[in-house]
Amino acid sequence: MKYDHVITIAKYEARLLRRSTLFQVFTGLAILGIPFLQLINQGGDNLFWYKIALPSSFPFINIYLYNLLQTLVIIFACTEREKQSMTQYTIEVLQCHPASNYEFCIGKILGIFKEFIKINFCVLIIGVFINIWGSNAPFRIEFYLFYFLTLTLPTLFFISGFTLWMTRIIKSQVLIILLLIIYLLCNYFYFSKIQFGTFDFLSRTLSYQFSDITGYTALPKYLLVRLGYTLLGIGFMYLWGGMWQRLTNKISSKGNTYMISILFFLPGSIAILYSWYDCKTLENRRELYKTTYLRYQPENKARVIQNDITYRSSGKQMSATSKLSVQNQTKEILSHIILYLNPALHVTRILDKSQGLDYSRENQVIVLHRKLAPAEKITLNIDYHGKIDDAICYLDFPTNEISNETRIKQNNIFRFGQQYTFLTENYTLLHPECVWYPVCVPPVNIVFPYARETNFTHFTLKVETSKEKEVLSQGISKITDEGILFINKQALTGISLCIGKYEKKEMLLDNTLLELYYFPKHKFMFSSYQITDEQLRIQFAQIKNRIQSNFGRYYPFKKIMFIESPTTYTSHERKWKGGSEYIQPEIVFFPERLFTLAYSPLNVAKKVARKTNPSEDQESLNTQVEKNTLRSFEMPLLGGTYSLSPMFYEYMSFISSDKYPGVNTLLNDLIFQQDQRIMLINNEFSEEYIAVTEYLKNRCLQDGFREENLSTKTLREIIRLKAQYLKAYLSTQISLDELKQFCNDMASRLQFSEIKLEQFCEEFAHRYSFDLQKILNHLYQEKGLPSFMIKDLRATKIAGEENKYQIHYKVWNTAQTLGIISLGVLDVAGNSLVEQNDIIPPQTCNEIYLETTQEPSQLYIQTHLSQNIPSVYYVEYENGIHQYADKKAIGILHTDSSAFLSGDIIIDNDSDNFHFTDSVEQKRVLLSSKLEQKKYTLVCDPPQWIETITHRSFGNPIRSTYCKLADHGKRNAVWTTDISQEGTYEIFFYHQDISVSFPPVSSIFPGAKLHYTILYSGIKKEITIEADLETEGWVSLGKFELPKGKVQVILNDKGGIVEKDNSKQGIEAKRQLIIADAIKRVQVKGSN
Repeated sequence: MKYDHVITIAKYEARLLRRSTLFQVFTGLAILGIPFLQLINQGGDNLFWYKIALPSSFPFINIYLYNLLQTLVIIFACTEREKQSMTQYTIEVLQCHPASNYEFCIGKILGIFKEFIKINFCVLIIGVFINIWGSNAPFRIEFYLFYFLTLTLPTLFFISGFTLWMTRIIKSQVLIILLLIIYLLCNYFYFSKIQFGTFDFLSRTLSYQFSDITGYTALPKYLLVRLGYTLLGIGFMYLWGGMWQRLTNKISSKGNTYMISILFFLPGSIAILYSWYDCKTLENRRELYKTTYLRYQPENKARVIQNDITYRSSGKQMSATSKLSVQNQTKEILSHIILYLNPALHVTRILDKSQGLDYSRENQVIVLHRKLAPAEKITLNIDYHGKIDDAICYLDFPTNEISNETRIKQNNIFRFGQQYTFLTENYTLLHPECVWYPVCVPPVNIVFPYARETNFTHFTLKVETSKEKEVLSQGISKITDEGILFINKQALTGISLCIGKYEKKEMLLDNTLLELYYFPKHKFMFSSYQITDEQLRIQFAQIKNRIQSNFGRYYPFKKIMFIESPTTYTSHERKWKGGSEYIQPEIVFFPERLFTLAYSPLNVAKKVARKTNPSEDQESLNTQVEKNTLRSFEMPLLGGTYSLSPMFYEYMSFISSDKYPGVNTLLNDLIFQQDQRIMLINNEFSEEYIAVTEYLKNRCLQDGFREENLSTKTLREIIRLKAQYLKAYLSTQISLDELKQFCNDMASRLQFSEIKLEQFCEEFAHRYSFDLQKILNHLYQEKGLPSFMIKDLRATKIAGEENKYQIHYKVWNTAQTLGIISLGVLDVAGNSLVEQNDIIPPQTCNEIYLETTQEPSQLYIQTHLSQNIPSVYYVEYENGIHQYADKKAIGILHTDSSAFLSGDIIIDNDSDNFHFTDSVEQKRVLLSSKLEQKKYTLVCDPPQWIETITHRSFGNPIRSTYCKLADHGKRNAVWTTDISQEGTYEIFFYHQDISVSFPPVSSIFPGAKLHYTILYSGIKKEITIEADLETEGWVSLGKFELPKGKVQVILNDKGGIVEKDNSKQGIEAKRQLIIADAIKRVQVKGSN
């Protein structure tokens, strides 16, 4: 090969590429656009911490954006250059050169690569400057080089080679570009979501982020995939060169082309497929372990009373000895004892009283061939060693559901990787989920997660390791000659182990020791506070009190450790647990550099505060910012992935029952709701609530635990709503304070133990003379839901009595299932005046009266778990109460259904006599929501008719309506009614206010009009209604002399010209919302 020929051709190609208008546009977008986007999103006083938290974040986005842009431009640049090669005569001068085809092709490729790499380095250098001087992101130059070499270059090789090869087999430039654009779209939106993202040449689903502690844990796999695409790209380039329409200087060159191409295609494909195979193997192992769990799930299990663990670390492997005290706490003889241990840990021996015990093993399950009588105890000594297989973790989650999780819901670009455990020379993190020590009860019930079991065990842990690293675990630590010993005074559901180089801060809060462990390089997160230690202690004490108040219990442990964990350490929130494995007894594993939390560095927060409040005293402002930053750490601990709920409930006590699966979660929800009002306001509707009501119409809670196809999310919502229902039911028998006191007394007295439901119910019955199992049986076994009709909810004055008000409503339970109605009364300040719960038996009509001495401002009725959607009815009195009561009454009066029935004919939007038409062709418009499977939509700015649910709509039990944006009057809503007797009829429509702030649309802004038409016997009468002048409810369209036959009421979508309404808090409506709900016809008396 003559290099001067190659260089000459490369210079020529580079010069032509620079002259290309497309490339010049690309250069401008890359050099100006990418830095601008980074400056906007990652520069300045950026408050989205996850975008800049890690040293690799800024360089990754810089290269990621360039990679996407270059991919698109290369397609056009390569196809354009090939077209020019065939049409521009100047290329013939070079083609006549004594250069081989491959010299010619290599020169062309180098020319293209040279220009794209130059632009890449320009963008990279500008990014470095912004990173250092324009952003708060940490700076590490090596990450820029790493992403350039492993992200940009492989993409450049692959997409260039593939595009150039396409130009040899397809002559049409337009067709090539079209096919490649389709390929890019498929790659971006589809390939990255299938087969573990292996066939995405951009590798967007692979982990890209580095940890300061563990580095890039998935580096071999990542490099293998990127090398694979690089080799494929070179293979395509060889094919392109070999198919060059020019005489070659060797007879056998064509055969060599295919041979050399294969030499690149083969290892490239193997590299990519090996990565796929590795992911597939992991998936298969997960399925294998899941099958094993399922096989042994029905077996009765013993309990581990004591577990003394001796742990020894040896690089990437561990060895340990467990001395277990195992007891049969069932009432039956166990024919064998089942233990669970990570399948990658090999058992050396199992001893029973110094004698070997016969056993068999299937993956994670160890079966000891020994009987165990009821209440009998045995002591086992188990030696084991090996690695930890992460595939055993989170088997209750589908693999495809957790494999693409990014942990940043706002942004799916950042991929932090997933590693559930760590076992290396530098760092160790093990927790109960990975079963790193033998247990009798597995960490999860694969089939029915809510029907899981638990095992409270007394643990001791002796760790034999060097003293250079910090060794962290639950319990009191003691340094011995052999290592560190952890002793737990209380029984735990599991024990964790973390070994690494940490720095420590600690503080005593009342009787709780707060310990903070962070990596040495990350001291900046906690060392820049200027407030005094006493102020810091006060802030933490207040946070602790608020957390305890939120969960309705005192913190049960003597210490709490916040331990920083590597970037790739991942856990998944479990609804049935109320949290994740980030939360262990006494331990919170928080993310490295707090990258997934709503955190802002103190210096940035103080800078923003000074800009916002320039006139305030700087010292007091800094103090306030520091206090607010501390409070921001409180929010994640109250709910979600980092919720401390398991510490207050799951790890404190567990109520078990064979008859009522999930009863622990149910009762925990009930306790957690103690400090919350029963009146949970639901202004519109929830998709989950609708899914629950649809499911329970002909099923019961017990069915939910047995049905494998029911989503965990829906089952969790069923349990929550059942707990709310149970709370309301019990409050009709005892006060909520008494109920809270009883539950907390039980939890405190039987702390750190498994409580049998039978014992719980016996003590409940002894204290309150109430059969709790009876209501639990109703909750679990009774199918169907109540359905209520609510009427005449109002508050009135009581005549002759000063400052006395009467609250009244009527309720009819039309279903065959018992239900609960909760009434709430609030004053003008939002304080609760009355909260009353009433049991409404099936097919029962009641009229309920009660009194209050303070003037109500709002009345609420909550129908709880029922067919009523929304479940809340309310009335507001903005201008006070002026109406007097018809009669003085108090209590519950039984009535009959006639109070709810009338002779009026109402056609609602869910009737068969309601439909839509196109007014031009008068044909029916089929809507999906009018089909058998209804789907309700939130109001936004719908151009077509949609069905939505609001508390202001008419209907029973579902208050729904149709709405759409005003248009040209071509889409009509039509109600049809049959007149059986001619006469005078008054026709009404149901009017309501539906307003949305953004985008600003409303049904009643000034200027809004409704255009109705009454059509009967060929007669058409048009009526225009000023929508903003009418009160909500039934509005008359007028009285009409109607003959026998069909009458149609038609509402078109024309609307009116909407003006600004200053009463709507300054919001200017842009479009009118047309509402089609219900119509009513009433025969005028004496008209027949």
